[in-house]
Amino acid sequence: MSLFKKILTLGGNETYDRAMNHYNCAEYEEAIREFDKITKFPLGGGRLYPRLALFYEGQAYRNLGLVEMHQGRFAEAVPKFEKAAQLTPENVEIHLYLGLSYNNEGRYEDA
Repeated sequence: MSLFKKILTLGGNETYDRAMNHYNCAEYEEAIREFDKITKFPLGGGRLYPRLALFYEGQAYRNLGLVEMHQGRFAEAVPKFEKAAQLTPENVEIHLYLGLSYNNEGRYEDA
């Protein structure tokens, strides 16, 4: 990366690249830790990297929830889907999975 780009982004895209490498290798916990560095302290990169990091962090939580859900561990899936819904509330798919998990836990009012 050029020195000029590093100064403009304050290294923001290096953290994002690390997070995406973890995400693409299905290392979701590690990806979330890297995305958190961008979303909690958005240095450099303008608004692009924090917005992308927020989306992919939500997707990582969704993916972790799906693993729990497909293994029948709905109680463990719920907090992951709740976090995903908090990060990306416009994602209807996450609300569907959250509702299914609530339902399978007998939390019909929440579902």
